[in-house]
Amino acid sequence: MKKKFLGLCLLACLVMGAIGCPSKDNPASPSNDTPTFSPTRTSTSTATATVTGTLPTFTATFTATDSPTYTTTSTATETATETFTMTPTATVCTAASIQTTYTFESSPDCWHVDAGNAIIVDSGLSTVQKHGGSSSYSVTINNGTGSAANAQIDLTYATPQDLSGASVTIWYYMDASLAGANMQIAEQNTGCSWDALWINTPATDAWTSVVFSPSTSPCSNASTPDNVNQLVIQLTNVPAGAHGRLYVDDITIVLPAGPTATPTYTLTPNPNYTWNFENNALHNTADATDSWAQATDTGFISGVPFVTAPTVSNGSSYCMAVPVTFTAQNQLAGAILSFATPIDVSALTGIRAKMYLDSAAIPSDCYAGGVIQVGDGANYPESSWQNLTAGAWVQLDYPMSSWGAFTKTNLTMIKCIANTGGSGTFTSFSGTGNVEIDDVELY
Repeated sequence: MKKKFLGLCLLACLVMGAIGCPSKDNPASPSNDTPTFSPTRTSTSTATATVTGTLPTFTATFTATDSPTYTTTSTATETATETFTMTPTATVCTAASIQTTYTFESSPDCWHVDAGNAIIVDSGLSTVQKHGGSSSYSVTINNGTGSAANAQIDLTYATPQDLSGASVTIWYYMDASLAGANMQIAEQNTGCSWDALWINTPATDAWTSVVFSPSTSPCSNASTPDNVNQLVIQLTNVPAGAHGRLYVDDITIVLPAGPTATPTYTLTPNPNYTWNFENNALHNTADATDSWAQATDTGFISGVPFVTAPTVSNGSSYCMAVPVTFTAQNQLAGAILSFATPIDVSALTGIRAKMYLDSAAIPSDCYAGGVIQVGDGANYPESSWQNLTAGAWVQLDYPMSSWGAFTKTNLTMIKCIANTGGSGTFTSFSGTGNVEIDDVELY
């Protein structure tokens, strides 16, 4: 019976074939349906059981996992470049009254760029340069016109203001890149039209103060010369291609306590330091050796001084006159006094003189000016420009405190100069006259 059962089992094994019957002597070999797993970094295996007959069959299912890809993106670094942008035209502020201090800490206080100034490309408060406090008022100048041009800022009053006897102090800082320009501080007036303090060579790269006193002398064409419409700070003859900034700060206007009479000067009794030409000569009574003569430096037109009665009375019987025929802007005329033996003026405080310019000598639109120059053999400083009102005597004053580097024990020369300035229409102009000088005094 046992043998019969074994035979049936063997027959069944033959029928089933490779499904696999156990061998008596050897263990069963793995079925081909059973997968062999070789794991990789990017795949995972999930086994799914499928039942066939009585034996399980395992089928491997592989799910691919994407590996992330990293792409490097370059970020450009922006390089800052200074640009100059025209400031949009704003409504011009007008001052209702005289403000005695302008510090420009929070507002331009009605100071603005003059209309038509094409070479000013930007304006406003600046912290780059300041004299006091945290900011100043600045204008950026870029002269791309191809020729010299003017740059101007103004303070305009809603109604004319009386600055009789006032003193206007302005601190300015001009970039060295604007060197070659001239400067004038001026006031527009209902009578005189233009009254200016001329600075022939403004300082650069340093805060510098200037003091302007509006003229109190009556104009030839008005009886109320001190009704001021506008205060002006102007750079004239800015060189072609010049590019830089002008800063102003701490502007003060000091008004007199009450009406101030036109100042008068009493001449020093010392005749060594006075030239009033009352002796009808070009020298003074104490020194017949040193006499006034024609100034012949570059830019001066010819004109030999002589003594004459003043064209317009100034209280003197005689004055010195230099005949002139001006034909162009920026022409000079004047007289020089050279000392054979230098004078020690260290105990004195300054020099002053009176100057007169004939109305017939310049066009009506010419704004001439006068200066005093002194020398010590090495240094030759000159006073600030004082506007000359044609047909009227004007007082020039040069305090010694403004002479700068100067050997006061060695005064070698004095020069009185008239300049036609940078305006005026000389085309087809024909006129002659005198530059008259009087009451030259070291005081």
